[in-house]
Amino acid sequence: MGGYDIRHTQLMAKLTLKSVHDKPGIAAEVFSVLAEQGIAVDLLTTIPTGRGKGDVSFAIPQGQADAAAAGLESLRKETGFKSIDADRGVSVVTVHGEGLSRDPAAASRFLRALAGGGINLQMISQSLNCISFLVSRSQLDRALEILTAQAGVP
Repeated sequence: MGGYDIRHTQLMAKLTLKSVHDKPGIAAEVFSVLAEQGIAVDLLTTIPTGRGKGDVSFAIPQGQADAAAAGLESLRKETGFKSIDADRGVSVVTVHGEGLSRDPAAASRFLRALAGGGINLQMISQSLNCISFLVSRSQLDRALEILTAQAGVP
């Protein structure tokens, strides 16, 4: 299971828009505001919470969290969100490698190894050649250690 490269971005923030209207165009508005501010989103999840509402979470560089939150406040009425929660103590870990697209068990191995080490994953994203995890910054070193040793990443 060789050929993997681990990268991480330590100083990240997770912003969550709570109770956003679940209708077409809302996500486009949210991410347009961020784009206008030059803020690149690393990970993104949406979670339906019922009654036509949902939470939208995304990871951005920690130093841009305040500007992002301030910019998004202009959308409160249109999107209906109740609050913006910010966690400035997170990091993104990404495993890259051609083997991810050829090995259907790779994600399972990484997830089991991290779970076995007590790492709580706040977000997960996978594409053909990479899998990314959002973890608490306090767990970053352990996550890197686990992915390197227990999951067989050189």
